Formats: sequence, structure tokens, C-alpha cells
Amino acid sequence: MSEIVFFSSPIGLGHTTRDIAIAQYLDRNSTKFISGEGASKLFVECGFDVKDLYHPPPFTIKQGKLQNPLSWLFKYYSYYKECRAISSNIIVTEKPNLIVSDEDFASLAIGQRKKLKTVLITDILETRFVSGIGSLVEKKNESFHERNNQKM
Repeated sequence: MSEIVFFSSPIGLGHTTRDIAIAQYLDRNSTKFISGEGASKLFVECGFDVKDLYHPPPFTIKQGKLQNPLSWLFKYYSYYKECRAISSNIIVTEKPNLIVSDEDFASLAIGQRKKLKTVLITDILETRFVSGIGSLVEKKNESFHERNNQKM
């Protein structure tokens, strides 16, 4: 069991470095990190207990622009469903007192559904990855953010 389970998005290392800065103030013996890929390696290098379980879909950026955004959004939705299953299993196993989610919305949703204490760390106010009909899928995600921000 862990007092705190800290879910950190492995998409980019900005989340990880921010979370390591926060984690310096947490008890390492009672905090478990869940992330993936390069993020997990960075947590380990800094001496944290981490499970490397998240593996997001690849994406391509050219000249600062996401390529094939609608395709990526659908792949991301499938990844989100995988993360919900992973985070649910972790939460049931670890029985944490607190769930911290750095832009890991799957663990946040599971934690809130189970009526656990949750913290969301994010710098996203609005996304605009896709246009056209694909933006309807994205807007649904934004409404999730709006509902959760109202609760805070």
C-alpha cells in the first residue's frame, strides 16, 4: 500500500520534471509513481519508486505542428481507455489515501469515481489539436476539464 499514488503523463518530460520538483517534498517511502517510457527512467534516476506502465501513441511534430491530429486523437482515446484500466488496477491494489494526477485524466476519473481524494496538476486551459468534425471529440474532452475545474 502507498499513501500517495502519483500518476505522471509520459508525454514529454515537462510533466516529469515538474513532478520530481514536487516529489522532493513527499515521503519517498509512501509515494509510488506511475508513468512510462523516458519519464519512468528519469524518476528512477532521481531515486523514486516508479512503475513503467504507460506507453502513449507516437506523434509527429513538423514545424511546431502536430501531424495527422485526428488520427492521433483517436489513438490517444484508445490509450486513455488502457490507462483507465491500468490506473483502476493500481488504485485497487495500492489503496492510496491520495491520488495525484499530472495530466493523467484516466487516474483522476477513476479516483473521483471511487470518491478518493484527488489532485490534478495541469497547465492546459484549452486544447485545439483538431478542426472540423474531429473538434467535436476534442470539445467533449474540454467539457471534462470544465466540470472538474468547477469542483475545485
